This record gives sequence, C-alpha cells and structure tokens, in this order.
Amino acid sequence: MATLQELKDAVAANVEVGQSVVVLIDGLALRIQELINNSATPEEYQALVNEISADTESLAQKVIENTPV
Repeated sequence: MATLQELKDAVAANVEVGQSVVVLIDGLALRIQELINNSATPEEYQALVNEISADTESLAQKVIENTPV
C-alpha cells in the first residue's frame, strides 16, 4: 500500500504534467496564429509540425513516466 507521501508525490507529478500540457497547447495556438497572421511559408508550417511532433513525443514520455503501474 502506498504511503501518504507517495500519493502526494504522484499527485504533484500529475499536476506538473497537466500544467505542461496547458502551456504546450497555449503556445501552439499562439504560434499557429502568428503563422497565419504573417502569411507563413510551407517551410514555416513544416517547422511547426516538426516541433509539435517533438513536443508530443516528450509529453507522451512524461505521461508514461508518471503513470503508476
């Protein structure tokens, strides 16, 4: 059985991951709007797609690391 501290640590880790997701989504929305406002080139859109892919992989790894078995 988990101790109270272990549960507190798990909750804190989940909150941290959740906050990271919010920051990621907010940042992506702003960058997409900037690209739209500045009539971005296909290369600029591709760079954003590449960044989103990298962020998705990082986020997925964090979720795996912080998911109790």
